[in-house]
Order: sequence, then C-alpha cells, then structure tokens
Amino acid sequence: MVQLASEVGRRGAVHGLLDLLRPAPGRLAFALRIALICVLTTLVVEVYQTPEAALSAYLVFFLAKPDRMGSILQSIVLMVMTTVLIGIVFLLAGGLLDAPLLRVSCMAVLSFCLLFLASASKLKPVGATMALVLVYALDVLGKAQIGELATRGLLYAWLMVAIPAAVTIVVSLLLGAAPHRMAADAMARRLDAAASALRGDANAMAVLATCLAEGTSSIRGWIKLAGLEKMHAPELLAEWSRIADTVSALLLRVQQGCRRGEGSSRECADYLQLSAQALRSGQPLPLRDPLAWQSQQDAGIAPIVDYWVDPDAPLADGGHLVAPAAHGFFVPDAWTNPVHVQYALKTTAAAMCCYFLYTILVWPGIHTCLITCFIVAQATAAETIEKLQLRIAGCLVGALAGIAVVLLVLPDLESIFGLLALVGTGAGLAAWVAGGSPRIAYAGLQIAFAFFMCVIQGDTPGFGLVAIRDRVVGIMLGNLVAHLIFTQIWPVSVAARLDSRLRNLVDTLRQGFAERHRLAGVQRLDLIIAMLIEAERDLERVLAEPVHLRPPQAWIDRSHSMLLSLRELSGLLLALPARAQQDAKMQEALDRLVFHMPAGTSTAGQTMPATPQASTGDALEDQIHASLRHLEQWMTLHFTRKQETDHRAHR
Repeated sequence: MVQLASEVGRRGAVHGLLDLLRPAPGRLAFALRIALICVLTTLVVEVYQTPEAALSAYLVFFLAKPDRMGSILQSIVLMVMTTVLIGIVFLLAGGLLDAPLLRVSCMAVLSFCLLFLASASKLKPVGATMALVLVYALDVLGKAQIGELATRGLLYAWLMVAIPAAVTIVVSLLLGAAPHRMAADAMARRLDAAASALRGDANAMAVLATCLAEGTSSIRGWIKLAGLEKMHAPELLAEWSRIADTVSALLLRVQQGCRRGEGSSRECADYLQLSAQALRSGQPLPLRDPLAWQSQQDAGIAPIVDYWVDPDAPLADGGHLVAPAAHGFFVPDAWTNPVHVQYALKTTAAAMCCYFLYTILVWPGIHTCLITCFIVAQATAAETIEKLQLRIAGCLVGALAGIAVVLLVLPDLESIFGLLALVGTGAGLAAWVAGGSPRIAYAGLQIAFAFFMCVIQGDTPGFGLVAIRDRVVGIMLGNLVAHLIFTQIWPVSVAARLDSRLRNLVDTLRQGFAERHRLAGVQRLDLIIAMLIEAERDLERVLAEPVHLRPPQAWIDRSHSMLLSLRELSGLLLALPARAQQDAKMQEALDRLVFHMPAGTSTAGQTMPATPQASTGDALEDQIHASLRHLEQWMTLHFTRKQETDHRAHR
C-alpha cells in the first residue's frame, strides 16, 4: 500500500511538471528569440575577446521580455543603472583600493542601505540587484593591484552589460512581438474560450480556468507599452483597456453560469467570437443586438460588453473604481515595521559571511555564494526556500548538461559556429522553462547560468571542470547560509501576510458586492481575482516552511476552504439579481465579517455572530449563505490562533 501511494505521488509530480512545461501561446517565439540574442551576444564577445563571456550571455535572460517594447525599456534601464553604479564605484575606488577594512565596511553599509530600500520603497524590483552589483564590484576592486587595472576592470564590467543590451535592442526592434498584438491575442483567446463555453464545449471550461488564473496584469502592461509606441489610435487603446478591466468578470460570469446550467443565446456566443476577431484585426468592437439576448446568462454578460463599446453605458452610472492612494517613495510602514531592517540585516549578514569564508579560504572560484545570497533572499522564509530549491534544481540540471557537452561534444568542434550552435540550443531550452509558470521560471534562469558557465569558458574552447566545480560549490554554499539565517534569525512566516491578504479580500468583496450592478463593482471583481491568485500562491508557500514556522494544519485547511468560498462568492454575487431585502442581508453578513477582522490587534473576547440561514428557498442564495458560513468558520479559527499568539507574546 505504501509503495502504491508513493508511485501515485511520483506520477502526480511528473504530470504536474509536464503541465508546467507544455506549450503556451508565444512561448516558442520567446524561447527562439532569446536563443538568437544569446548566440549573437556570444559571437560579439568571442570576436572582441571581452572577459566574462558567459555572464554577458546570461544577462540576456534578464533583458529579453515577451514583447519588443518591454525588452527595449529593460535594456535601457539596466544600461543606465549599470552606468550609474560603475560611476559610484569609480568615485570610491581611489579611497578604497588600498584600504581593505574600509572597503569591506563600505560593502556592508551599501548592501544594508540598498536592501532596506528594496524592502521598504519603490526600489523593490531592482534594489537587491543594485546591492549585488555594487558589492561584487567592490569585491573585484579589491583584487586589482594598481589603479589602471581597476579602471580597465570597470570598463569591461560596463561592456559586459552593454553588449547584450545592444544586441537585445536590435533583435527586439527587428523580430520582437508588438505589445498591442500580444494584448489583442490574449484578450481574443479569452473571448473565444467564453464563446466556446457558452456553446457547451467542455474543454473550454479548462481554458477559462487557465485564463482566470493568469489574470490580466500582463495585458494591461502591454496596452500601456502600446501607448508608448504611439502607433495606434488612443480610442482603440482605450477600448482595449476597458476590455482588460472587465474581461475577468465576464469569464467568471460565464464559468459560474455554465456550472449552474444557465442557458445562453447563440447570438451571445457569436458576438463574443466576432469581438475576438475584431481584436485580432485591430478593429473596433461591433455593437450588439439588445433584442437578441434573452437568457439569464445573457443578462449578466450584456452590461459588461456594452461598456466595452460605450463607456457611458448604464453599467457605469455609479462612478468608477477609486484607485488606492499613492504612498510616495516609501511604503506606509517603512519606518515602523522592523521587518524591513531585519531583511536588510539578514541578507547582508549572509552575503558577508560568504565573502569572509571564500576570502579566508583563498578560494575565489566559489564567489557565486556571495551572488546567491542576494538572489535567493526574499521577504519570507517560505519564498526564500522556494527560490533556493529552484536555484539548486536549475543549477544541477544546467551543470550536468554542461559537463556532458564539455566531455562529449566540445572536443569534436572545429569552429566557433559549433560553439554558437551549442549556446543557442542550451539557451532555447532554458528559455522555454523561463518563459513558463512562475513556479519554474527561475529554474530556467539557473539552467542557463550553469550551462553557460560550463560551455563558455573564454575566447577558446575550455575543457576544465574546476571552474564548474567551484561555481556549483559556491551556489550550494550560498543556499545553505541563506537557508540557515532566514529560518533561524528573525524568521518571517508567510502566514502573517496571508492573513492580511484574506482580510483585504473580504473587505474588497464587500465593496464589490455593494457596487456589483455598477462599473466599479465589475472592475473590483477583476481586482479580487488578482488578489485570490496571490493569496493562493501564499497558501502553497506555507507548505514549504519549516515545521517550527508553519501554522497548524487546521489553519491551512480552513484557509484553503476560505479561498474556495471567496472565489465562489466572487462569481455568485455578480450573478445575483438585485433584491432590496436580500441585498441588505448579504451586505450585513459581509460587513460582519469585515468588522470582526482586526488588523493586528487582540481579538480576545470577540465572538462571531452566526450567519442566518437563507429563507427564500433560492438555490443561488443558499449557496451564498453556505459560502459565508465557511468564511465565518475560518474567522473562528483565525481568532483562536490570534489569541494564542497574543498570549505567547504577553508571556
């Protein structure tokens, strides 16, 4: 029996991995484009014999984006950032070249400051990368014997970034996917799936679920980038923005209606398919025939599609969604929450421990341990462990593939074109992984990093395995140090963030219910879906935490039940017809949930009032009340756990 269960578990893991690696729209084109950029970058650095050729090829994975405008902007930003950072190091070089103690102190201070900004400000996307570049540059500076060598090293460091950035810009301009095309194709795919589901296609329901899980944030980003290109009419982009704001609500409405067996007219499905064709051809959406839409399912879809064509449609009579107030450069709790300082201290401590270790051992080949600490360090222990696992797995796969190539293929190569073919093949396969789900994307980067380090060892073919061994040892060492520090010193559980997200979800759902017959309610539903995706990912991360950090299994089970209830309520409340008496009861139940969810304060003595049973006999309302009771069961456990935490803290 145990062997059977183990076999079933292995099969499930294999199927899950295959699902993550299966083809997706645009994935092949993205992988081929990255492979081409890596090949051209390797050709340039081999011809001009610039150092660190493998790192130049690896940087392509950070520069290339699925669309051309994103790739160009990313390349320009990284070029500017690198120029500024190298300029800072150049200014500091004179005073730090012959002062080791001052240089190490400067490394630690700069690391702490930039990592604090990465946690507590809008520099979060690039703060850790800036810290890594500065600290590593100062480390390399310490190895220079004279000022001329230091200057030349900084110039080569700039070229290491400038070459792949320039190649990426050129290839993106010539072959990159247009952002407006990617946005239109993504929205058209969603409308086609909705039309197929309305016609009774069972396979379309799986596509609907996938589209809902993907969200629409990437679509909105592509529409904004299309606006920067100034190649399309503002009216058309505005129409596309309205579709992006509400398409998730449409998909959820179709999904819930099909599950409940609500019929739909053929005209509704035909209209969605015609709209998809209009998106792909870059034409405005057609007007619908209001007399042809008669079913209950149509009644929930009609206001949404009317808003796409006419922003002054009746759905918008309640105003617009109010965006959250901007908090400036720093996050609201930047100066009061100790987590930001703790994150900066922990990451800096891990990096400096690795630096001292390979300096004392006189083993510079394992300097990748320093780089690893900056890369895997995350806000919570679960995220750190998750990234650590992906880095180890990707490194082992890439290193094994690279060693096999070095031993079996490189000795038979007679020209640089054979090396370029190997680079392109490895880059394409790694890019296929990197272009997939966030669950495995980072592993693709590490496969490329380890493979390039093995295969591209200089301006001539290299067959030594010492460099490969050192880099793998460095990565493993950095992972070990980061794991020990982030799980033993000020460990941060992802459960606390999940609690906060669940509170925000219930509050946003309450507001969306109050506005569900207006534009703001439909837009808020799209926000709810995005929040649900983030909360579900946090719940998955909880399982990766060490036992001493992980919340009780009962809490995990109830949180999972709550997320299912929230997802169900999101679709049900949009479909619920307007009834004054029942609306008041539903709003009261949701208000009661929100007002009994304290944000970090003690809940001792508070009790949850029971949700009244539905009295109308309406199956839809019975389902809503059942979901609300699931939420209140979770809240009861939430209060109990909060009381226990407060009691332990008080003691």
